[in-house]
Amino acid sequence: MSNEPQREAAPLAGQRVECGTDSETGELTVKTQAAIDELAGCEILRAGLVIEFSDPALDLQPLETLRVIEGQLRVAAPWSFERVPVRLRSLHGLEGLRSVASLTVSGVESGLGPLSQLSGDVTELILEDLPGVRDLSVLGGLRVTRLFSLDLMPDLERLGPVALAPQLESVSISTAPQLTSLAGLEGLVELRSLDLRDVGLRELALPDSLVSLPYVSISGASELTSLAELSRRPGVLGLRVGSNPRLTDLGGNGSSDSSLQELAVYACPSLTEIHPVGGCSALTNVEITDCDGITQIDRIAESSALQMLQIRGNAALTRLPVFERAPAQMVQIRIADNAALVQGPSFPNLTRLYYFETPYYESAELELSNNPLLAAIGEYPQLESLTMLALNQQPALTSLTLPSLRSLGWLRVRDNASLTRVELAVREGLSIIEVAGNPKLEVLSLGPASGLLQRLQLQENPALAGEDRQRLLDRINELTEATLD
Repeated sequence: MSNEPQREAAPLAGQRVECGTDSETGELTVKTQAAIDELAGCEILRAGLVIEFSDPALDLQPLETLRVIEGQLRVAAPWSFERVPVRLRSLHGLEGLRSVASLTVSGVESGLGPLSQLSGDVTELILEDLPGVRDLSVLGGLRVTRLFSLDLMPDLERLGPVALAPQLESVSISTAPQLTSLAGLEGLVELRSLDLRDVGLRELALPDSLVSLPYVSISGASELTSLAELSRRPGVLGLRVGSNPRLTDLGGNGSSDSSLQELAVYACPSLTEIHPVGGCSALTNVEITDCDGITQIDRIAESSALQMLQIRGNAALTRLPVFERAPAQMVQIRIADNAALVQGPSFPNLTRLYYFETPYYESAELELSNNPLLAAIGEYPQLESLTMLALNQQPALTSLTLPSLRSLGWLRVRDNASLTRVELAVREGLSIIEVAGNPKLEVLSLGPASGLLQRLQLQENPALAGEDRQRLLDRINELTEATLD
């Protein structure tokens, strides 16, 4: 069988090994000028075509007869750590192309002009690193049916006039600082996710046709002040916002919905309250980080489904609420780096914390770290079981008491300047103990758990009672990884 490209012929997959054909994906990957030259004369490619260029002068003119690519067309440099990307000088040679199944173009200096004859449906349109492109008018004959993604488009001013199918699943736009409007998304009905990063939006205006938008992520929108527009669309499940310095409204004021499950807010210093679109009663995962205007997060305590709570780096937050509706079993609670926090959260119903990644990444299920004014960790009257408990750098805290804790695998208590007492009631587990840098610690009463320790760090606790120290030393032998004074 000939290896020459064929008109209306069988798929090239499996035939062009020297050009990088992948028989599993049905794609032809070409990386050199010689490989491009071998495609001269081909009109219909019954496979995908990946043009992976390392030479910015790669000449695509031999592809001038190509009309149809039945798979994807991807034009991009190979992935690299290089800070200065390689950009192809031109797509000249693709002027005759009429149809592709999906299109990805990344790193081209002279724009998209040679692709102006493309028309019909494409499942994905992905455009990246295209300086000088101000709109997408040359691709006006395309209709995107699944994924529309734009990245590193420094000069992009308008989205149109590419057509978007009503049931398009995802829109992602990043690093487009000149883009100040989402005009061009008209006609969308059931968009599943909208991801906007480092764009020039001054307001969030969505098409009236859009009735469903479950997942929203907006970051780096330096002029954006409100998400009130989202309140007109019920059913938001996930909301992630960050590095939006003027944002003051998460859209909850105009919403009576109770749909929101995941909330992440970071580096939004103008926010003074957490009142998100979709409400708080169904929240499962919450992360509030580096929001220096927030003094309380009481609405989060409305959740009866909470699983993960992470509160970090909020300079004005002084107290955390009582989570009276939280379930008996959760995954993780992490409270760290909150400069003004005095009172930790309380979970009166919580019996178990379990995070499957804890043993692998030392990510404690219950962690309180570097909250310099924290005087009380909160109340956990029914907490019986967790894998890892960490108490680090809490200079104002004087005691840690969890009277119901029966099962614990890993205890870490480090660098707590005022801590005098640690009292637990552990009966099983507790194979790793790290207690170090607690100069006032006198009582270390961990419960009746026994057995050989896998690891023991016991250092720089000069006030520790001799019997408490000896009780731990009795649980080590030559197999224990021990670090002692």
